[in-house]
Amino acid sequence: MYKDLKINKILVAVDGSENSKRAGDYAIKVGRQLSAKVIALHIVSADKYFPEQGIEKGNKNGYAYLDTISEQSVSAGV
Repeated sequence: MYKDLKINKILVAVDGSENSKRAGDYAIKVGRQLSAKVIALHIVSADKYFPEQGIEKGNKNGYAYLDTISEQSVSAGV
C-alpha cells in the first residue's frame, strides 16, 4: 500500500534540550537514508504572563543549536 510513498521532507522540532538534540540527529540519519530534506523548527515556550522573557531565553539557548543542526544537515547532505 505504501510502497510508492516517497518522503521528501522531514520536519523536526528542536528546543535545544537533550531529547530534541537526539531527535535532530535521528532526523538527519533518516533524511540521509531516504534522501530527504531535513527542516528544523525551533520551538520557544513563552511564559503566560511575561512572554518576552521566554523568547529571550529561547534566543540564547536555542539559536546556537539551530546553527549546529544546520551544519550537521549540510555535511550530511540533507
